[in-house]
Formats: sequence, structure tokens, C-alpha cells
Amino acid sequence: MVLIIQIFGAMFGFFMFYITFLYLKRKDFVLRDFMIWGSVWILFIIATLFPDSLNTITESFHIQGAMWFFTIVSIVFLTLITFFVYRTVKKDHRKIERIVREFAFQRAKKK
Repeated sequence: MVLIIQIFGAMFGFFMFYITFLYLKRKDFVLRDFMIWGSVWILFIIATLFPDSLNTITESFHIQGAMWFFTIVSIVFLTLITFFVYRTVKKDHRKIERIVREFAFQRAKKK
């Protein structure tokens, strides 16, 4: 059963790495984005195929097992992603607000 989960996890990691590569080719990602996400997927593949390699990390942080480690890292990662998405949305919101305000002032001047 564990081998099936490892194979499924590795296939998922390779698929996501390929999707990330396609985004780079379509110019949706810059090289920095590709390097970050590519590293995430490569680390995911390594952790999926060789779960015993995490034992040194989990033992040094006194974490009970690999699943707890994945849970903690996932929560931290999702928090970081949420923060950066929020920051980007707020920045875009300010830009749109400025453009709409300028457009409204120009329309008001014409009347």
C-alpha cells in the first residue's frame, strides 16, 4: 500500500513540475518563479520516494514522524502563499482604484 502511495505521490510531483515548466514556456512564470516552484516539486518527489531521508530532520526537531513534519511544513507554506497572494491582491486593488479615480476625474472634466 505504501508503495502505491509513493508512486502516486511521485507521479503527482512530476506532473506538477511539468505544469510549472509549461507555465515558464508560456511566459506565465519568470525564471525565479520556476526555480521556486520547481524546487518545491523536486523536494516533494524526493520526500515521497525516500521518506526515510526525513528521519534526520524529524529527529532533530523532535517531531514524532514524517506525517507531522509534512503537516507543519504544509501549514507554514500555505500561510506564506496566502500572505503573498493577499499582498499582490492589495497592490492590484490600489492600482485599479487609482486608474478608476483618474478615469472618473477625466469624465467629470469633460461634462
